Amino acid sequence: MHLQALGDASMIVITNSDHCRDSENIAAQTGAKIVGPSGEQENFPIAYDRWIADNECCVQGLRANQLEGSKTLRELAFLLENNTLITDDLIRSHVAGELCLLPDAKLTDRDLALQSVTRLASLSVIDIVLTGDGWPVLKNGSAALKRLIERE
Repeated sequence: MHLQALGDASMIVITNSDHCRDSENIAAQTGAKIVGPSGEQENFPIAYDRWIADNECCVQGLRANQLEGSKTLRELAFLLENNTLITDDLIRSHVAGELCLLPDAKLTDRDLALQSVTRLASLSVIDIVLTGDGWPVLKNGSAALKRLIERE
């Protein structure tokens, strides 16, 4: 009801195949299209309307970045307006202002995961990092990504 009061939803963007949750039900109620990571087409557990590839905008100002080595084949992170990084499972924060990786036991390939983080750190000047798990980094996000790489 809250979503409908805000004007419904036209798109549900799923970052990885483990995070489909109630998206089909929400799509049925709102008419929203379900969008998922193109790198997970073979393993995607629900019906979809569109795939998003690396470096593709799903809506204006929101660019997808495909990540490797996480717990699913190719999860997505998003760069919003070229300064806010929205992450999923791979990059998280359990200490305010600092970022960390998904635990090694859940990574499919640690080297690829670190390459993905390195790629994100080089995208542009990231100020904010909104993590899927843990604390947000509200300033100097690029520096926090670089510290994560140096610690690993």
